[in-house]
Amino acid sequence: METQDWWVRAHNGDINFSFLAPTISRILAYDLFIHNVDRHLTNYVVRRQYSGHAVLAFDYSQAWLFSGFPLPALPLHHQTNTIQALRAMRKLFGDFIRHDEVKHVCNRLRKINTESIE
Repeated sequence: METQDWWVRAHNGDINFSFLAPTISRILAYDLFIHNVDRHLTNYVVRRQYSGHAVLAFDYSQAWLFSGFPLPALPLHHQTNTIQALRAMRKLFGDFIRHDEVKHVCNRLRKINTESIE
C-alpha cells in the first residue's frame, strides 16, 4: 500500500527532498515572521511536476494577528505545530534548512514599508 504522506514518501526516497528543502526553508522563515503556530506536515502540498516535485503551503488561519498585537516574541513555543513539524522533518531529513533561502525571505520582508502596506 502506497502512502500519500509526502514526508514518508520523501524519507523512503520516492520524492527527492533536496528539491523541496529550499522552498520549505522559505515557508518556515515566513511562518516565523507572521507567527504561524499551526504549520503541520499536512499543510504542505507536494505535487509532481514535469521534473520532480514542488511544494506549496496553505492554511495561515492561526498566523499574524491570531495571537494578538504586537506579535508574541520569538522563538515560537516548542509545542506549536510549526515547531513540532520542523522537529519531525529534522528527524527525517537532518539539518535541511537552507540559510541562503531564509536570508532571501528576510531581505524581501525588510523591503516592505508602511506606505506599501497602507
